[in-house]
Amino acid sequence: MTAAKGSVVLNGEIYDFILTTKHYLAFGAIGVNLLTYVCLRSFYKFTLGLTVLAGLFNLIIFSDLETTIGFTINKFEISFQPSAFFAGLIAYLINFRRINDFIIDHLTTTRTLEEQEKIDKTLFAEGVQKFKEKYENYSFDALTEIVNTNRFVPEAVEAARQLLNERKFSRPEIG
Repeated sequence: MTAAKGSVVLNGEIYDFILTTKHYLAFGAIGVNLLTYVCLRSFYKFTLGLTVLAGLFNLIIFSDLETTIGFTINKFEISFQPSAFFAGLIAYLINFRRINDFIIDHLTTTRTLEEQEKIDKTLFAEGVQKFKEKYENYSFDALTEIVNTNRFVPEAVEAARQLLNERKFSRPEIG
């Protein structure tokens, strides 16, 4: 499947290229990531991870030329795209704490269900407290919008709900 042909000049050398199915899959993956980020943000980290892994192992190609770096151990060859590798490395460096915590939590689950629920409740409460501090000067309308729209994480919604309830009960009666 070829829809675009062209040439690239690198260091005075002309190279022909043809966009392959792997290129179109990469375009599609970027579109899926964009839609996921806008519409289903809670799933974005998974689609981004899958896209980077697919690019890393040459299932999709992001650049015009198929650039790979490979290693051979005995008869086993491993090759990957440097662009996808660096994209994954940057994403990891930006989110290393979350990623490491996620990996450790899912690989070393020696906790009981009750212990995990307690940890989850504590983390939720800490998140709510951070958002309450952030939202303490927000107007009634801004807090109501946070509660009513589906664009915020549950901790933010709960923090806005608590602040609205606190303000409702602390408002002096007029009249």
